[in-house]
Amino acid sequence: MRRKLAATGIRYTVCAVSAYLLARFLGFDVGKKIFSMLLVCGACALCTCKTLYEERHEVKNGVAVRTDRKSELDILRILAVVLVIVLHTVEAAQGDSAFLPDQAFASLCSVLLSCNILFIMLSGALAFRWTDKHPVLYYVERAVRILVPMFIYYFWNYFYDKLTLGELSDPELFKLTCLNLRIGNTEFAPQFWLIYPILAIYIAAPFIRYLVKDMPYRMLCFGTAAGLLCCIAHAQLNTPINSYLPYYLIIALIGYWIYEERTRKYDPIICAIGAVALGILIITGQGIEEGECWTVMITCAIISLVYICCQHIRIGNKASKVLAFLSRYSFGAMLIHWWVLYFIVRGRMGLSGIGTAVPVILITFGMSLGMAYLIDNTAVYIIKKFLEILISWCETAICSSERRK
Repeated sequence: MRRKLAATGIRYTVCAVSAYLLARFLGFDVGKKIFSMLLVCGACALCTCKTLYEERHEVKNGVAVRTDRKSELDILRILAVVLVIVLHTVEAAQGDSAFLPDQAFASLCSVLLSCNILFIMLSGALAFRWTDKHPVLYYVERAVRILVPMFIYYFWNYFYDKLTLGELSDPELFKLTCLNLRIGNTEFAPQFWLIYPILAIYIAAPFIRYLVKDMPYRMLCFGTAAGLLCCIAHAQLNTPINSYLPYYLIIALIGYWIYEERTRKYDPIICAIGAVALGILIITGQGIEEGECWTVMITCAIISLVYICCQHIRIGNKASKVLAFLSRYSFGAMLIHWWVLYFIVRGRMGLSGIGTAVPVILITFGMSLGMAYLIDNTAVYIIKKFLEILISWCETAICSSERRK
């Protein structure tokens, strides 16, 4: 009991001091409002402690906590966030002073854009797995898991964008936030565009799940090869195939295939193909649009390489817990990293140029995870819990109605 009280006190102090220092760093006059801030941080600490307690000890609805978590997926989620931070850091440095020729810079961006393909493939791998969950419940759960963080993080970015422009007093701020999300206006937080194809994948998931459930693995391999050929034909031959066949749905299906356990025997071949694609990209100097098909192959090779490394390197229990913790907040870190990079690191700290790229990447990654940890365990956590109660009621009602039939 004493250890729990001590841990709670430490978290309370850390949250309070962190929020106070962040507010001072961002330029807010909080000297007279320290007591209110401590109360807010106390609520933050309580939510954090409750979340950590549930994750470690609670067993909900008689279902045991998962013990089959794969470290490979955690590593790939973290890697996707790191790559997207590297991409935006390099783009900002190139804008400060061109350190690479345009052609070489375009090829580098094509490689780094594998971060987007990684997110799409991860979504396909998880969304297309078979489950007999009712489609309505599946849609509601996905909406809670994606739309709630999307709205809160978008509102955070939009809030500070209006604050810097002096338009914070706009009475329709909340309404404009909803409108911008609806029409996809994310120019001040461009990373949010990725949420829309992910949402489209989850919308199609209950139906595609039936298609791949009993599909022979050989047919799945043929489908993957056909999808890659479509990507090559669209990028290299300028055919309008992808205008009619959803491009990101193909990428998601490729992701489902590459995460299959039976695909592990092809990992060396996939890595070799990815190396060839990387060589073609470097030699030809193709830009983002022309090199998109090679980016897909490079991403597949990255995934296979991670699996190969994990087979030969034993990940201990403590390391897997650290990876799971970082992976849990990777989605929030991806949504907040643009604000951290431009508003704090480049804006407040004044770090810019290619010479500071490494510290910029490390600081942005660390602060993005820290912000995601605080936001996910306060605003996101409270709204999710409220909506989960409503979902459980709906689930009970649906199950009871099906039993009556």
